[in-house]
Amino acid sequence: MEMMILPMKAQTVELASLFAMVFIGIPVCILDIRSYHIPNGLTLGGWGTGLILLALYLPAQLEIYLSGSAMALAVFLPVFYLFPGKMGGGDVKLALLVGGLTGPFRWFFAHFTAVFFGILFFLVVHKTHFHKKSLPFGPFLCLGGVTALLPCWKELI
Repeated sequence: MEMMILPMKAQTVELASLFAMVFIGIPVCILDIRSYHIPNGLTLGGWGTGLILLALYLPAQLEIYLSGSAMALAVFLPVFYLFPGKMGGGDVKLALLVGGLTGPFRWFFAHFTAVFFGILFFLVVHKTHFHKKSLPFGPFLCLGGVTALLPCWKELI
């Protein structure tokens, strides 16, 4: 018995990526804010699932998925190793997932959005209301990923 693979449109993949980012992003945000820990099951599990689904249903998009992940690693991995303790490994793996879901071009927008809102939050809210020195970056990465995947940005990005 042969497995039948249904064709998918690129728009369907974008919508599925948006839902995956929201579905994975909500627990990531909660856990990162509460415990400063992002579980590998969410980040690497989500990344691997996306890789397998693309390979099965839309192999032409696989290169975009992998190049977005590679670009995210190229930015986050050096920061993780050059500044130990400033960024956690969960943030690097989450960036891998966001890069894969957004692709290389939208990943720049996602990263810019995450950094912008992270800095804004730090300057406005964090300094006055929180006494912890560190700021969880996972929620801002998720916000950047969701923002980059919103359909209304399609014509601009």
